Amino acid sequence: MGKHSFISGRTTASNYGANGFVNSIETASESGVFNGNYVYPFAKNSSSVACTDTDSDGVPDIFDIDDDNDGVIDHTESSSCYFTVAEWNSSDKSNFATVSSDIIAASPKNDFTTLLDNVSGTDAIAFTANQSLEGKALFKVSFIRPVELISWYITKASVTQISGGDMMLQGSNDDATWTNLWTTASNPANTASIKTANGGVTLTNVNKYDVLTNKAKYQYYRLQNADGAATIVKVGTGIAREFYFDINETNYNPSFFPKSGTYSVDTDADGIPNNLDPALNFHLMDAAE
Repeated sequence: MGKHSFISGRTTASNYGANGFVNSIETASESGVFNGNYVYPFAKNSSSVACTDTDSDGVPDIFDIDDDNDGVIDHTESSSCYFTVAEWNSSDKSNFATVSSDIIAASPKNDFTTLLDNVSGTDAIAFTANQSLEGKALFKVSFIRPVELISWYITKASVTQISGGDMMLQGSNDDATWTNLWTTASNPANTASIKTANGGVTLTNVNKYDVLTNKAKYQYYRLQNADGAATIVKVGTGIAREFYFDINETNYNPSFFPKSGTYSVDTDADGIPNNLDPALNFHLMDAAE
């Protein structure tokens, strides 16, 4: 290996572990999670190809909710190929979001991707004890596109809190300017059992973070401790297991969240998936077929 690697505009000394990722740019050694922000968020989903423009309308398919320009939006034509609001709470969502933190997670519970894998009974993240949260994010979730959250749930291994004090829920669309989504900082108490609004999934030992003000679509959400707060908040000893999200269904468009893999819905069996087939229209019969 060479002495340096150029990654996302940063030159870093070589310090490679078993997974081949430079340790200094991982959230924790061997986590495999980049501690910065990918300029190209669709790298999270191998089925997203930025250059493809099926209908040649100048809008790449990854930004086009009607890929074949037949007047029917993609998820209406191929509903099973796109992520529904319920599936945010019942499926692996790691293609559409990443999780990071400003504080150090303790090995072996330091793989942030496991907070999104829909494996609810496995311990995911435990933080190194006694770290100060002053001016830091306990957790930050980066979505590939802006979504309006109603609630963010964090399930834990027990009733023990992950934060040792009050945090502020915030949203952003540029990861630089942040908007408070609460009027005052808080540390929601543990809830023994609760059901998600989307999908009705039963969760146990949960901290629930409801968006209470400045409700809108944001691409980034975080739990942030205030810099210079009168009382220094330290991380708790609770263990995070999984993240769940209630998303505002009224302004959510599944067409912006295609599932990984090959589109398989082909109603007219012509070898062209519905969302790429301009001859197929659910509202008008195609005389040619």
